[in-house]
Amino acid sequence: MRGAAKLWATTQWRRQWPTLVLACLVLALTGALALGAATGARRAASAFERLREQTAAADVQINDIDLAALGGGVTNAEALERLLPLIDAEAATIEERFFIFPIGTTLFPNFDYYPIVQRQLLDNPANVPAVVAGRLPHPTEIHEVALSQQFASLLGVDVGDSLTVESATLAWIEASFSTADPGPKDGPTLELDVTGIVVSPLDFAAPSGTMYLTTAFGDEYGGKIGNFPGANLRIGDEARVAEMIRTGSPNTGDEVIDAAFHMDPSAWGDRKQVGDGLRVVAVALWIFAGTVAFSGLATVALIIRRLARSSAADIEVLSALGLGRLGQAQIGVLLVSPVIALATFGIAIGALLLAPTARLGLADQVEPDRGVYVDWTVLPIGTTVLALAVFVISSLLFLVIGRRAEASRGRKARPAVNRPISLVLGTREAIGTRGPGRVATIAAACLMTTVVTSLIVGASLDRLPTRPDLWGGGTDVVIDFGEVAAGEPNIAYEEALSALAGDDRAEGLTGTTLFFPEIDGRPMTSFALDIQRGEPIITILAGRSPRTPDEIVMGRETMTRYAVNIGDNVEMTVAGQTESFHVVGQAAFPVGDVAGFDDSAAITSAGATRFAEFDEGNRINQVLITWASGVNHEQARADLSASGYRVLDRSRLPPAVTNLQQVDDVPELLTLFFGALGISALGYMLGASSRARRRQLSVLATLGLQRQQLASMLRWQAITTALAAALLGVPAGIIIGRVVWAAIASSAGVGLSHAISLGTLAVAVSLALLAAISIATALAARARRQRLAELLRAN
Repeated sequence: MRGAAKLWATTQWRRQWPTLVLACLVLALTGALALGAATGARRAASAFERLREQTAAADVQINDIDLAALGGGVTNAEALERLLPLIDAEAATIEERFFIFPIGTTLFPNFDYYPIVQRQLLDNPANVPAVVAGRLPHPTEIHEVALSQQFASLLGVDVGDSLTVESATLAWIEASFSTADPGPKDGPTLELDVTGIVVSPLDFAAPSGTMYLTTAFGDEYGGKIGNFPGANLRIGDEARVAEMIRTGSPNTGDEVIDAAFHMDPSAWGDRKQVGDGLRVVAVALWIFAGTVAFSGLATVALIIRRLARSSAADIEVLSALGLGRLGQAQIGVLLVSPVIALATFGIAIGALLLAPTARLGLADQVEPDRGVYVDWTVLPIGTTVLALAVFVISSLLFLVIGRRAEASRGRKARPAVNRPISLVLGTREAIGTRGPGRVATIAAACLMTTVVTSLIVGASLDRLPTRPDLWGGGTDVVIDFGEVAAGEPNIAYEEALSALAGDDRAEGLTGTTLFFPEIDGRPMTSFALDIQRGEPIITILAGRSPRTPDEIVMGRETMTRYAVNIGDNVEMTVAGQTESFHVVGQAAFPVGDVAGFDDSAAITSAGATRFAEFDEGNRINQVLITWASGVNHEQARADLSASGYRVLDRSRLPPAVTNLQQVDDVPELLTLFFGALGISALGYMLGASSRARRRQLSVLATLGLQRQQLASMLRWQAITTALAAALLGVPAGIIIGRVVWAAIASSAGVGLSHAISLGTLAVAVSLALLAAISIATALAARARRQRLAELLRAN
């Protein structure tokens, strides 16, 4: 009977080729989309690590070298030459950061970008940016420069353009810290030629971007423009790197050298915030890939099921002639083999073409490989899995249909006629029977869940930059009183804090003293909070704010580095005096005052007085204000400036929020896709349900059911499907969306606050209902045009 099965399958191809071609196209398209998205997900997950490898990014950096500890008369370069052999550094570079500013823009008031000159120290270069367009500037050309992608985008320049910059000396920079108006910048004005657009891990430590100057520029302007150097080291031993970062010491065993160098994580190194953002992209793409693959396989399964059901009588005849169970399964395999062969080719080609477009937001910005990318794990394995799935589905469906053909013969569904028959049959088909109708309802509910989840994540993501209270930036005004020398009181700060305490416009008023104690032998930036009114103006992510002199809150990154949790005790050292503090909360701190918004600590001003020599170190004082409701912020700010206060611009976003902004289009794309997929699936499944019930409809038509009633039945089925999807999908989507956003917020270290627009939800549900009614209306119009003879012929 194998020949008979082959002959039957060939005959079916001639009869059913439009349906089989449709199955081939569906499988090819959805498979290409799924594998393209899966490739994009794997690329996103590994993009930053690949960028680090391509740019030979450094692991640790040295911002401070105590040259006096090395004996005096030693330069930074000579000190590094003594250190590098002791730690087996693979590569090292000195990076001088210059105080230059693009003219005509106010984007960079807080030095939140890096204009650097690199000087390589070893044979292997480190920290070499990857070129996206153009070329790197030639080391001997003074006025050539390369810009990071985001920096070039902010300035609106490209390769070949000129960039005018102004500069400042160290004296001007120091004056800007203590004077509200230090006057015009006192360095030379320069014209730079943009030779390249580049990307590097350093870009993500600088929210505005990076500018790469030449060594010739450094030689020419090193004495004319303010700059400060730092060293970056690449070390192959990961365990050694981790220990250096943990202890802040090179750990060479030489006490003099260990005391002279202070180690920190390199800004070129692994940025956790970037990794968090890339994981968001990767997870979204994996969800997209899985949903598309499942939807494609489900659609192909419905098409094959329809072919199998229409062939049930033929299979029954072949079975009577001796065709066994294996032969019945073989029929399905023979029928779909050409479909799978053609679709596999389409999947492979489509996935290769679609993979580059799967670089979304931050993943595109980080991606070092700009060409066609082939993931030889995803492509062959994914294609094979899809092909095998269709083989299994087809063989099982034909086997099941063959076994049920005789058992179901002669049985007819008898609908109840003591109620409105159109309403009863439509509702029953949507939620009360097995078959395409119930499948359509379940699929619609799942897709509605996904749409609502994407809406909640997208709305929460869009709102995050406008909610500075979620990431430590909840201050309306920051008044800076500069840095005071050791042992000197900051009289201006104390007088201002006392005066502003009586300003009724202030709902919250906190004085801060920035100081630098040691924890576990490492200096870190910390705050002493003098709370005059309201709550401390920091973001409490977990626990509560400090209230007593022995309590402390710490940033997420700080707690991770020191392996402490809420409820633990930590020891803080100032001028040789060590005091114990109880950790009562996790917080995010104002951007601009700390190395990272999640890497600092805060105690009360009373806690600071526990240290007898707290005033012996240099300190920076600021006053943070939040205005009461109804206060004109602009006018209040102007009043403070008119009173002589130095009011800072605190509009800068932390890197975690900046990086999450890069992926804010992902939820919107997922919403659009799942919405379109839901409408398409609903249309197909309603049509399949209508075709599968032609036998029942023919009997009802013979018994007197009118065409208008047939059309009404389809509309009720569509309405019931849409309403059931909304009733199930909206609550499930809200719950899942909150869980997903909570995971994202926790990973990024920002406060948790969900956002969803009731209007947007209502629009989504209304569109689903409207789409269902429109599809049902089109199907009903077709049913009304169908003559009774055609319905009877279907039986």
